Amino acid sequence: MIRKIIYILVTVVFAVLAYVVLRLTIPTAEVQQVSMMPTLQPGERLVMNKLAYVSSGPQRGDIITFYPLQQPKPDFFEEIFPWSNTTVPLIKRTIGLPGDTVEITNGKIIINGSVLNEPYITDPPRYTLRPLKIPAGEYFVLGDNRNNSNDSHLGWTVPLDRIVGKAWLIYWPLQRLGAAPNYQQYAVSLSR
Repeated sequence: MIRKIIYILVTVVFAVLAYVVLRLTIPTAEVQQVSMMPTLQPGERLVMNKLAYVSSGPQRGDIITFYPLQQPKPDFFEEIFPWSNTTVPLIKRTIGLPGDTVEITNGKIIINGSVLNEPYITDPPRYTLRPLKIPAGEYFVLGDNRNNSNDSHLGWTVPLDRIVGKAWLIYWPLQRLGAAPNYQQYAVSLSR
């Protein structure tokens, strides 16, 4: 009888440890807004890779989640038990990297003087942004739904320490199961 109790306790401890490790390394996120349409739809769920940026920051074209600047970052307990977390991470695409100069004019994103190729948007931006130099350790992010997104075109950038992780996998709904649509191969294609 004691062996069975020990076996159950060991199983429970390993299950709890596995859950904690998974929540800390590959958390999940739900798309809450329309700002990433048509790429991501409200209600879709993603697995994030929190370890993707341990040795380097996001790359241009990465879809990331990050904690809003005006809200406190969740503590350890809130990260482990997401239902206790009142801070909902935002989901956007990384456009500008630290040191880049980003400008938006005539429906084009211009990075360091070159136009960004963006096959993932359906409507070009109908706003302008004067040249903005991205500070060290910060990132310029935009929603793929360029004209309906609260993002960096409003004048703010995202510090690396606010970034949760890189979108890795869409797991819900099941018909969308697959790799998250990060577009480094296109996004780094800048033309004059």
